[in-house]
Amino acid sequence: KVAEYQVKLEMTKERLDNLEKSQKTKEENWNKEKRRLS
Repeated sequence: KVAEYQVKLEMTKERLDNLEKSQKTKEENWNKEKRRLS
């Protein structure tokens, strides 16, 4: 039971990390785009 919980935690953490990464990427792309347009 505890192991299952541990796995769920790991998955959630990984998902959060991925979300954070994709958010950063979006921001970087947006900044590039803004520089290109200005």
